[in-house]
Amino acid sequence: MFFFVGVTISLVIIVYCIYMFCRGGTNINYPDLTGKIVVVTGTNRGIGYETVKELAKQGATVVCCCRHEEAQIRVNMIIGKETGNKKLEFVKCDLMDLACVKKAAEYINTKYHKVDILITNAGIMCSPFALSKQNVESQMATNHIGHAAFIQALLPSLLASDSPRLVAVSSVAHKFISPKTINLVGKKENYKPAMRYFESKLAVGMFINEFAKEHKEIVAVHVHPGIVYSNLWKDWHPWLLWVLSPSFYIFWKNPKEACQTTLHCALADKNEIVSGGYYADCKLASHNKLIDDTEMRQKLYKDTLEFIKQNE
Repeated sequence: MFFFVGVTISLVIIVYCIYMFCRGGTNINYPDLTGKIVVVTGTNRGIGYETVKELAKQGATVVCCCRHEEAQIRVNMIIGKETGNKKLEFVKCDLMDLACVKKAAEYINTKYHKVDILITNAGIMCSPFALSKQNVESQMATNHIGHAAFIQALLPSLLASDSPRLVAVSSVAHKFISPKTINLVGKKENYKPAMRYFESKLAVGMFINEFAKEHKEIVAVHVHPGIVYSNLWKDWHPWLLWVLSPSFYIFWKNPKEACQTTLHCALADKNEIVSGGYYADCKLASHNKLIDDTEMRQKLYKDTLEFIKQNE
């Protein structure tokens, strides 16, 4: 009897310890953001929603960029009511269409003249094959190229800030692949959703690292939010999600926990953040060694900018 009680208690303690470990790091930096302009993509649900809410609590003017106007306006009303901050604006930005991305950035540049913090949070994962307006595979278009175009178009406003910050939400998945080259466009033939997701996140890491080297005035990093149960999993097979569902509440982060590293990198003193670095659980982490391959990284950066210039 005592043996089984002891085993049960031990298991409960072990599960609890694992649960607490999986929560990850917590942001402790909450400066007054009154007068600061923060631009965030992918904001009407999940990590983006929680990120906007925390920024709004600190008094920031938050420009919420996503595709769905009705949903975002509703979200802005909810967050505004909860935080008392009415300085939330929706700007339509479809990362699958570079013309829309450029239009969104031009509007922000014209209206606000500066961007203090840019958080490229939007993303898709393991989606069925689809093409963007510029005929780029959708995961690469959304996760990397669309955001790269947005960053470049907002560069004048970032440089107008006295302390600009760029935080790109990436993934530990960028470590799971070692390609000889990165195919920006992608092909339907032999399309593997997971591998393409890994490749898109490696492209994000390479681009941000090189961007930080090119623009030393801007503190730029990419971050892993953790393993999160969010809308990103919508394209996974229902039976697999059903099998995994018991683990969601123990081993996976919720969106509020998942936005902590983003907030840490966006709000900590700039001297505490290593520009070009990769962060996980609110601390600097090791990245894919290919990011240190200067030739490959610079080629990816150059090819990305050339593609954007030719297709926007």
